[in-house]
This record gives sequence, structure tokens and C-alpha cells, in this order.
Amino acid sequence: MLAPSPRLLLVSVVVALPLASVAGMFPNLTVGCAAGLVVCAAFVVFDAMAALQRISGIGLATSRFIRITKDVAASFPVTLENKGTEACDLRLGVTLPQGMETDSPVLDVSAPLGASVVDWPCTGRARGDHALRELFVEGGSPLGLW
Repeated sequence: MLAPSPRLLLVSVVVALPLASVAGMFPNLTVGCAAGLVVCAAFVVFDAMAALQRISGIGLATSRFIRITKDVAASFPVTLENKGTEACDLRLGVTLPQGMETDSPVLDVSAPLGASVVDWPCTGRARGDHALRELFVEGGSPLGLW
């Protein structure tokens, strides 16, 4: 899912809103303003497609179950694979199962090309095997609009 960044909202306010306002106030400038809006929209769409392509090359994997000692600080490995063309900065999130806690539900990491391992700090509060069901990844677009 794509989410707009504050930068995209700023571009909308600084570029798109004035162009639309000028086009409404001065009908003889409508064509030029419309062309400016089309160019701005093309950059936004290009940036969105590049963001989707960049994030599609990212893979996350971990063991199906996490086995740690109760009430002892530990970590579990998350394998991060970047199949893209360049290293990128990512934000990783996890939903831990009941009986586990972490002080870092979100980690900011740098993903080099290829495979790398991120150790996620956690503490088990209940005995048993805990199934990790959800990992999330978030990455920015090249122009920072998404």
C-alpha cells in the first residue's frame, strides 16, 4: 500500500493548489496551468511506480517459531533480502504473539544488496512456542513523495 508522505502534501500545497487557483482566476492561463499540473502528476506517478518496484525486491524471513527463555532478554533473527539494484533504508515492524514483549516494535534498518540478518530484541513473558505471524516492511520512494 502506498501512503503519501508529508513531502507529497507539501508539493500539493506549494505547486498544485496555486496552479489550480491561477487557472480558475485567469481563464487565459488555464492551458499552461493544466500542463503544469500534468507534469507534476507525472512526477508523482513515476515516484509511486518506483517505490512499488523498490519494495517488491525486499523479502523478509524468520523461523516459524521463536524459542526463548521466559523473562530473559533475547533476540530472534530476521533475514532481510534485498533483490533490488541498490541499498535502501527501510522501517521494519512486527506484531509479536501474546506472551512476548519488545521495546522496539519498529526498527529502522539499512538493507544492503543481498541477504542480511537483523536481530530483533524481545523478552518472553510466557512459556511455550510462540508463532510469529506478521512482519511488516516500509520503504520510501526515490523522490520521497511516498
